[in-house]
Amino acid sequence: MNIHSRQIALWVAMADFFVAIAAVSWALYGGQRQKNLALEGKQVAEELFRQLRLKGIDASFDRERGSISVQDTVLFDFGEWTIKDPAVLDTLAVALRDVAARSPHWRRNLILLVRGHTDAWPPRKTSKFNTNLQLSLWRAQAVQEYLHRAGIRAPDFMVVAQGLGSDEPVVDNCYGSSSKPRSECPGLSDLRPPAELAPNRRIEFRFGFFTGHTARRP
Repeated sequence: MNIHSRQIALWVAMADFFVAIAAVSWALYGGQRQKNLALEGKQVAEELFRQLRLKGIDASFDRERGSISVQDTVLFDFGEWTIKDPAVLDTLAVALRDVAARSPHWRRNLILLVRGHTDAWPPRKTSKFNTNLQLSLWRAQAVQEYLHRAGIRAPDFMVVAQGLGSDEPVVDNCYGSSSKPRSECPGLSDLRPPAELAPNRRIEFRFGFFTGHTARRP
């Protein structure tokens, strides 16, 4: 290999090295940015939770997940997905505007995730829905649509509805010991009574980035 060829090989190697450094730096920057956005989302959720409690809404907050939960009975009758107490969501809309106007952590590109959850008890034969996943999605969409009518919509707010069914339980749906709460049980005889599973039946609010179920109710 002559001197000219060695110089070209050296330049190519150096170019590859700097490209690799740039790629690693970009990956690290992207990872840190995602962490910062996740933290800001949790901080916004905590500020919204404080506003809701000040306004008399019975809600709970999971600091680790950055999620606000409202029990299903606050918003819905048993097995239904029509909002029974619009005042709760009117208060939520006011609180969202307050947080968006005052929070140093608010970003216009934050998405409010409305997440429906159920316990693992299967629907009754007389139910108007076929699965818990379907009910949880319809409930989340009912909240999303009400907030839209209350002015919580683009471009100032982005709201996404997601149905989880029994997939993310707070308490174990099943009898017996387990290292983490189980979403499904081997059989009906293994399910805990509905009263014990009330924490699993909830509407949850989070901030972040998400793509979820898009099916619509009839």
